[in-house]
Order: sequence, then structure tokens, then C-alpha cells
Amino acid sequence: MDMSQEKLQERQKAAADAEAQAAKPVPSTRVAEPVIPQQSSAPAASSPAPTPTPSDVIESQRRAFSGILTRR
Repeated sequence: MDMSQEKLQERQKAAADAEAQAAKPVPSTRVAEPVIPQQSSAPAASSPAPTPTPSDVIESQRRAFSGILTRR
């Protein structure tokens, strides 16, 4: 066996080792968040806040931007 064959075998072995190393899973350093949300110790509200209608949203935005739009 000559030197070029030995170098070829060394490179193939190094490539196989690198491929085996890359296939291993990398451990995560992040802390996992709980799957189930934690219950708060505060008492629950009797009823949820009502969902605003689209016309309520439009009216609140009109009031918020009215000062900006009228200034010149």
C-alpha cells in the first residue's frame, strides 16, 4: 500500500467519524416550558370580559387617531 492509499483511508475514516458524530442528538440548553399552564392563585373572575364588536373597535381607533389626523 502506498502513501496515497493510506491517506485516502484516513480521510474516509475521518469522514465516517464526523458523520457518526453529526448524527448524534445535541442536548438542549434551554429550559423546557411546562406543557400545562400553571393555575394562578388569584381568584377567577366571575365572567370573562365581553369581546368587542368590530364597530366598537373601529370607534375606539377613530377616537384614538382623531387627534393625530386633525393636527396639521
